[in-house]
Amino acid sequence: MRRLCWEHGIRAISLCPGFVATDMTAGVGSVERADMIAPEDLAAVGASLLALPVDMRYEDTL
Repeated sequence: MRRLCWEHGIRAISLCPGFVATDMTAGVGSVERADMIAPEDLAAVGASLLALPVDMRYEDTL
């Protein structure tokens, strides 16, 4: 997606947070609530990503 749309000024961002501490994940027993990201923290990360310059490229590989 990023390669196809880059020349048109369109950028693609992929944010994969894992489990988010919401009502939806309240019943998940395999992950402790303390190990889940807070919705407010995830929103802050998303806002930070959107504020980056359009020519920014960061790829974190595991």
